Amino acid sequence: MNNVYFLKDAKIIPYTLDCRDVYDNYIHGIVHDELTSSVRGLVRGENKKLLINEVRLSEVKNKLSYKYESGTFFYLGPFINQFGHLITQTLSRAWAYNEYREVVDKIIILGRSDKDTIESLPKHILELFEFFNLDLNKIIFVNDSIQTENLIAPAQSHGIGFREVWHTKEYLPFYKNGRYKDDSYPKKIFISRRFFKLKGRLAGLDALAEILKGNDYTEVFPENLSVEQQIKLFFNASHIVAEEGSALHTLDLIPEIKAKIFLISRRKNYPTFKGLVNRATVESYFFDDVMTLDTEDREANALSVSFSLSSLIHRLRETSFISSDCFSQSHLNDEVLKDIVDFYKVKLSKV
Repeated sequence: MNNVYFLKDAKIIPYTLDCRDVYDNYIHGIVHDELTSSVRGLVRGENKKLLINEVRLSEVKNKLSYKYESGTFFYLGPFINQFGHLITQTLSRAWAYNEYREVVDKIIILGRSDKDTIESLPKHILELFEFFNLDLNKIIFVNDSIQTENLIAPAQSHGIGFREVWHTKEYLPFYKNGRYKDDSYPKKIFISRRFFKLKGRLAGLDALAEILKGNDYTEVFPENLSVEQQIKLFFNASHIVAEEGSALHTLDLIPEIKAKIFLISRRKNYPTFKGLVNRATVESYFFDDVMTLDTEDREANALSVSFSLSSLIHRLRETSFISSDCFSQSHLNDEVLKDIVDFYKVKLSKV
């Protein structure tokens, strides 16, 4: 199979050495004299930058002792326990597993500590493993440096900021026989962060939800759905209005969708989700006339505001996502103010 590497006596640098570091300090991954490809570590961004600090790696790798492991191992990469990053980074090599499952003895995931075990995994992670048909009894969390007899190392089919041109071909088999086709699912959906107001949201969007519902949209909360249900929502929709958030990374599991997407950003000029949406559909629209309020939170968890929500509503009509853009400006203003007050009330209660 193309984009898969087969290595003898490859060394594995554990994620435990840098899981709390910034990307620029990463050294975990595969070390092998014959492997110069970026497949040896995580890659990120449109230019697919290899996230390995070569200087730090050269200082560390020869000081480690490597336990030799016999058998054939399938390499996934570091365990990043956040829904979007799990799909985009940890599982971006899992597409190749079915081809080699009969010869694989163990599946390697690089753990963060001894607390990472199969038994500790929540339901949504197990569902993602099931999507790729990963054999749970073969998964091992590796926390120390090892050397493997045989290693199968696929390239990432996608990642933060990119999707390979061969992604569609490799993911179509997961959708054979109409597996995710379901006409009972709504055609117009609003991917909502209603219950994540304190973890990053644009103020006032409950009022927008009311307008969308009046235009036959179903407001959906992906965090309450199984992975299969989330895939079906995207796969069967014709119109998707979505708040920027981790749930959109489900699109990386889908080879192609028919829906057109309108993305409402909560960070101005933030490219990650714009690129994700552009790669998933041929028709996409964006709104990012927003500003993040000055808080001590990480930007991803801060509240955002916009002075152009009325323009957003009108643009949804102009792009044929809604047919009626009637709304009460005073009600919209009240919802924005309510979200701001509630956000700071909670912050002050924690002081």
